[in-house]
Amino acid sequence: MENLKYKRYSKNNGITLIALVITIIVLLILAAVSISTLTGENGLLTKAGQAKENTIIGQEKEQVELAYNSAITEKTGDKVTKKDLQKELDNIAGVGNTSVYINDGFLVEYTNTNRKYYINQNGEIEIDNETNTDISDESLNSFEGSGTKLDPYIVMSIEDLMFLSKDSQEGNDYSNTYFKLGRNLNFKSELSYCNYSTKEYNDFLGITDDIGLLEALTNDTYSGFKPIGYLKDSPFYGIFDGNGKTISGIYIKSKKNFCGIFGNSSTIKNLTVKNGYVEGGNATGAIVGAVRSGELENCVNESVTVVLTNGEYSEVGGIAGQVNGNRIERCNNYADVIARRKNA
Repeated sequence: MENLKYKRYSKNNGITLIALVITIIVLLILAAVSISTLTGENGLLTKAGQAKENTIIGQEKEQVELAYNSAITEKTGDKVTKKDLQKELDNIAGVGNTSVYINDGFLVEYTNTNRKYYINQNGEIEIDNETNTDISDESLNSFEGSGTKLDPYIVMSIEDLMFLSKDSQEGNDYSNTYFKLGRNLNFKSELSYCNYSTKEYNDFLGITDDIGLLEALTNDTYSGFKPIGYLKDSPFYGIFDGNGKTISGIYIKSKKNFCGIFGNSSTIKNLTVKNGYVEGGNATGAIVGAVRSGELENCVNESVTVVLTNGEYSEVGGIAGQVNGNRIERCNNYADVIARRKNA
């Protein structure tokens, strides 16, 4: 009888233990579900964090819009400047909480959140997650490399392009020298310059006004950029690899021949240009006026308008004006090309 009692007790005890284990497992499952509900990708805490972030973004965008509209109201007749916008943002968002950059429009960065907002020429505001504002003179160290095929010179700023333009006109053709574009460059963005207000190249550009390089190259009062290898007897015979990057905002207005980012040039490849204007005489193109040797490969003109003015011949193109039998491969033009013949 005692043995039977023991067996029943043992059996009941085993059932209780199993039930306890099952209960624990269920509780763990429920706990995991609860934690997931709180912290998962669509969890309550995650959603709360996102809602808080969206609220802050909404507040920041509203401050930027208010500041921009206030700057417009304060300004009568002239365009809003970087200084105007920064003043209004200091009043609304607090001194030191924002930084304003000229960026083909304006770029406003909130220093505490590192969020950036782009204001285009129409005053429309959008979040910018790509533009790098952490640029210093050190990071734009001109022409790192040795100029060989395996170790090309790296072009990192508008000043680098200006140096090549000036140096080529002084007789350096850079024959068999290799260059590679290290990052996207925008003539209308101060972030593409080492020092956008430098006056170092004003004499070279024929400018006597007291203005900086960005304005000298983008204000249509002036002639803009002088092509690299501008003169027929001072070509640029370097090999320039765009490295899949983009040059934006080029502005050239000239009646001389051989106009483009490059005038008389050699091999250019893997380069895209957009949002610009190039006007010149015979042999004018957005990227190169005339290809004297080498080849054009994998180049794209997205939206640089090209205008032939006072040309005796129709040597004009979206990519190149004159090719002279050299190879062109995988190049595409999507921009307007306008030819104004002499005496037309």
